[in-house]
Amino acid sequence: SFYSTKLVGAGMGGVVLTDSRTIADAVRDWREYDERPADGRRLNGRMTDVSAAVAIERLKRLGNELAARRALASRYRRLLAWLEEAEYCRLPEDQPGRAWYRYAIESFVAPAALLVAELAAYGIGAAQPVSPWAARLAHYPQARRAHENLLSLPLYPALGRAEQERT
Repeated sequence: SFYSTKLVGAGMGGVVLTDSRTIADAVRDWREYDERPADGRRLNGRMTDVSAAVAIERLKRLGNELAARRALASRYRRLLAWLEEAEYCRLPEDQPGRAWYRYAIESFVAPAALLVAELAAYGIGAAQPVSPWAARLAHYPQARRAHENLLSLPLYPALGRAEQERT
């Protein structure tokens, strides 16, 4: 996805990579809807030239931006380790090759919605990374737990040190 909040934000659109002719043909069929019978499975998924140009430029900077996100995640771990040691939360694990799109912690002391509201009062844009519909999935208790307890802290390449430490 190239939605503006993603790692390679370019407005809208996205890309599908495959070495399967069958999958590639199916994606093209869903994307191309002009002069074809109406079918709810077909989407207006074509990117504009402007969005494609932005995506190309963003891809050129992706390596640097991923490195900045790794550094921010490492700093969060150092700053928040005491919370995990006190068993107030669980911090995300760092794994080789992780892209660090979000820094989501699992709260053990308060619902994520309350923490988001409390942080907003201090001007900190935290969010709940799991959609509210997950809370209504009775057959998926892990999804409900994630919605209720996960809190995503700001994590973007331009996040400054002082700004992050205030979080």
